[in-house]
Amino acid sequence: MTKRMEQTQNAKMVQLALFREYGFQPCLKDIKILNTRDFDEFPGHVEALYTVVKGHFYNVFFDVTGEATVYKY
Repeated sequence: MTKRMEQTQNAKMVQLALFREYGFQPCLKDIKILNTRDFDEFPGHVEALYTVVKGHFYNVFFDVTGEATVYKY
């Protein structure tokens, strides 16, 4: 997978997690991913995304099943 496709996929995961947690769905261009962290056991599967959406910081953590937990700062 190319870097651009990976970034788009991560932004879509953030978009879905924010919609499920807070009920709003930001535009993909408004999501800026600062850092990602993959699972050690499952390379290529995202464990955490550190993002900025319209000036607000969000940390999105995923468990092994794909369930997302969102923290807003």
